[in-house]
Amino acid sequence: MRYDTFNQEFNIMRNTIITIILSQFCLLVGAQNAPLSQVVEYDKKTGRFNSELPFDKSFYLKIKIDKYDIVKRVDYTNLPRQLRAPNVEDTIHYKRIAFFEEPIKSDKESKYVVLQMPPLNPNGLYEIVMSKKFSGKTLSDLLKLMSLFNEGQAPKFDLILQEERKLKKEYNQKHPQNGIFYPDSTILNERLVELYLPFNKANKDYTNCNKLKSGLAASICIWDKKTVEIVKQYLKIVLSRCGDELNNCEGILPYNLSTYYELFDEYLRSHYKDYNTINVTDSDLNTIFKDDDFIAYLAQFFNHAMTTKRTKKRLETSLKLLSNFKSSDKKELHLRLNGRLKLTDFSSAKPLDKGDLEVIAKNLQANRDSLSKFQEDIKMIRLFDSTRDEELKNLIGEIDNVQLKWKKKLDKIKSIIDLNLKFEANATEEVLLSHTYIDKISREATNWILPDFGVLYGFDGGSDVLRPFLGANINFGPVDKNIRTRFMSSELAPGSSKIGRYIRHHFSLLVGVSFGTIKIENRREDLFNGINILTGIGYRFTRSLRVSSGILWYNGVNPNPLLSDKKVEGMGYLSLSFDIEFKKASGSTLNKLF
Repeated sequence: MRYDTFNQEFNIMRNTIITIILSQFCLLVGAQNAPLSQVVEYDKKTGRFNSELPFDKSFYLKIKIDKYDIVKRVDYTNLPRQLRAPNVEDTIHYKRIAFFEEPIKSDKESKYVVLQMPPLNPNGLYEIVMSKKFSGKTLSDLLKLMSLFNEGQAPKFDLILQEERKLKKEYNQKHPQNGIFYPDSTILNERLVELYLPFNKANKDYTNCNKLKSGLAASICIWDKKTVEIVKQYLKIVLSRCGDELNNCEGILPYNLSTYYELFDEYLRSHYKDYNTINVTDSDLNTIFKDDDFIAYLAQFFNHAMTTKRTKKRLETSLKLLSNFKSSDKKELHLRLNGRLKLTDFSSAKPLDKGDLEVIAKNLQANRDSLSKFQEDIKMIRLFDSTRDEELKNLIGEIDNVQLKWKKKLDKIKSIIDLNLKFEANATEEVLLSHTYIDKISREATNWILPDFGVLYGFDGGSDVLRPFLGANINFGPVDKNIRTRFMSSELAPGSSKIGRYIRHHFSLLVGVSFGTIKIENRREDLFNGINILTGIGYRFTRSLRVSSGILWYNGVNPNPLLSDKKVEGMGYLSLSFDIEFKKASGSTLNKLF
């Protein structure tokens, strides 16, 4: 009779297990595609993410930046726990992050840099460092410094270079680090800071030099104006990075002044020389400037042609060019033709500094566009009037030559800017601290402790048992159950290992209770009424199915009827179980079974 009962229980449990496995297989077959990557956005203004960072899976991190910013590289690291406390030094290893840029339709002045984030560890603190090439005002200041170098040697500039090189040499001899000298930067040399700091404080205006009483900085002030101008321009670069006290630098450190000069002398001088030889003058458009009657002839034709709103808008640029050609003196015309003013700027416009190459390049491109429209309008005149055809033909050829000169000038500016931006210290860094901590304790618990339901088979020397159980799997770290193992990236975050991640995702400690009595007279009894405790180790081989093995505990009974002593004993077991959340997600089919 007992054998028949056991056989019936075994058949029921067998059918249940088969149903569980088939249900799991059907769900897996219906979801073969890799999961879509999560996208997280970061707002630099508020310092907030729009969602928590995921762990153990790749995702995209979108950061809004200025549209003119040029991202050089992005690195990240998992900060060791000991480094999260202040005043603790250690070696930090950074890993490179791939990225791409994405336009923002609703914001024409910004763009997204999208980081292809690798899988992160749970409960980790990360530092993401974005290195951007100089742009905007900082790039403008750098180019102006190089332009000052290009103008020729300042009378007293060599004395500054000699003093700086001497201080650098002394500093590097006293402060070697593992045989490698510290980076060549002003703020790492206290004596160099002492050299420039008084000069910076007193010399906001050149006329304030008399505030300095002694030292090399005071000597600089009474030297020539050009030397002072070079130092002031250099300090603009340092101040933009290090603050007014020159000692608050973060990230990439600026070069010393002598280093900037050496870079210019070795790599950039020849490029500036070539750039200076490309000049556009009024003689390049001789047909227009040799005869005022010709300008009047063109203006009259354009004016008569402005019969409709459409033609008026088209010819406005050409009329503006003619007006400026007619009214500009030789100096102003030279500024317009070489990009320090636009061809269409009003006469009251302030010309650019000749070292502001980035903006000059934009002006030259605008001039090219304006002159191209003017050239097309000249070609239109030839269709309707041949009285001055030879002059019109010559003007078209002259415009082609000017366009060619401008293109060479633009190419040379681009090469100068590109060379400057290749130097390692001509970049800024933005540091973003991020983490994968879970903000709610209740939700964190669900990532560490996973409830499941299944059946176990206990081995007890011919008195085996098959019973359902309810258990709690305690993982060795947070687990994202939505990630399929086959979709896990082979790339790891700094400080993690594949073995550690595998153990955390697949192995767990199991504590649970079995349901149904396992009582056998004179041999064993239940710990509680029809309930016994099991402990063991589980292995998760799919997102929801798990096998485990361990000990099923019960009260052992002494077969001697004269002794009523009981002691806790155990039998080995094997079990198959599934995640309770999987049971909920599977709908009514499994709910009817349990």
